[in-house]
Amino acid sequence: MDYHDPVSSWSHLLMAFWMIFVCMFLLKITAKHRRQQRAGIAIYSLTVVLLYFMSGLFHGLNHPSPEVRRLWQLLDQTAIFWLIFGSNVPICVYVLSNRVRNRILGLLFAIAFGGTLYLWLMPKPPHEVLIGIYVGMGISSMLPLRSYYRRLGRNGLVWIFLLAFLYVIGAVFEGIRWPVIVPGWLGPHEVLHLFDVAGTIAHLRLLMINVIPKHRSFRELKAVRG
Repeated sequence: MDYHDPVSSWSHLLMAFWMIFVCMFLLKITAKHRRQQRAGIAIYSLTVVLLYFMSGLFHGLNHPSPEVRRLWQLLDQTAIFWLIFGSNVPICVYVLSNRVRNRILGLLFAIAFGGTLYLWLMPKPPHEVLIGIYVGMGISSMLPLRSYYRRLGRNGLVWIFLLAFLYVIGAVFEGIRWPVIVPGWLGPHEVLHLFDVAGTIAHLRLLMINVIPKHRSFRELKAVRG
């Protein structure tokens, strides 16, 4: 480890270790929820910890050759696709009806799977194009906004927009390569990493306050109201 990108590597490595304990807590408080809800939390936990470890290692390890660097970069970029998918799984299984959930998760899975195949089998795409795909995938997850509003209310919707804004604005800064705050230490990529951390914290707040308490299924809710 040479930590050649110190802010990028340390911010995401520390986040990875912290998220291990956070995800253990999430799994504990949802232990008695329905199977698919527990699976949603598990998928999110796996993808978020994996992303932060892959990113932290990519920016912290010494790469002896361009081929080794590209391998770690591919692992990092692949993990981003699956974090976007994994971040949406618990929200979909807790909040959406089965039909809408399956459509949204099917779309996101197809994008993540297709993006993974493209990264590993095709020539390296332009950086700006890849950023655009990530942003488009994230925005597509907001298609069922009306359903989110019905189940989560105005407060939940505010946090959905906030976390989306944090992720997107970080990606925009990376795409336009601005700002350069401290040359060599704190530039657009480091800002992206810090916004990623902020987006994840906002996502966790949404899960714990707005989403996980909605653990009753639509059928159970109808029975209570009926």
